[in-house]
Amino acid sequence: MDQLARDRANACLQALIKEGVDPKRLWIVAVGRPATFRVQASRAQVEAAIEQLGAAASCVRLLIVNDTHTCIVAGKPEQCKALVAHLGCDAMPIEQGMAGHCKEAEPFRDEIARGAPTHYHY
Repeated sequence: MDQLARDRANACLQALIKEGVDPKRLWIVAVGRPATFRVQASRAQVEAAIEQLGAAASCVRLLIVNDTHTCIVAGKPEQCKALVAHLGCDAMPIEQGMAGHCKEAEPFRDEIARGAPTHYHY
């Protein structure tokens, strides 16, 4: 990430803090730069694995269900890797700087749709 993107991301985060949002409650702040994986597993398998792992997958989110046997997940890198290991499935890392398809991104949907930098770029 270049310096301009970091500066914009920081400005967005500072604006949220000024509005009274506790940054510790924002998932992406807890996650840092998320890891994203395409996993060869069904939605039911991914959801069950996240539940079974409990705290070991507390920052992993199911982002997209591509089809009946392929999903996209993101979160803390070590927790995503633990999920993949627990699933025992094929997985491929996806290089990207944000995870916008989760409930925590909902307040920033308009910003993301405009392509505006958000605090997700950490």
